[in-house]
Amino acid sequence: MDVLVSKGDGSSLLNKPMRIKRIVQASSATAERSLTVKVRTTFFEGRNCADSLVSDIYDSGASAITIHGRSQQQCYSKFAGFDYTNQCA
Repeated sequence: MDVLVSKGDGSSLLNKPMRIKRIVQASSATAERSLTVKVRTTFFEGRNCADSLVSDIYDSGASAITIHGRSQQQCYSKFAGFDYTNQCA
């Protein structure tokens, strides 16, 4: 996971919303099945951004979005922000 992030992929894309949009558009245009997208709440703890991405991801062609309730910095530790993920829904 750290290798992907260090190369600008994975959750580091949260810092580049236009790139996420282009990736989803290109993927949905060529996919033969429904496209689903998983994002974290944010890259940096305390700076939630997933709510601002949800509409763009859907408008770009995704059929469903899963939001991981933690930031990249939290990884899989600390409490997941379920209130925030519910707000995004």
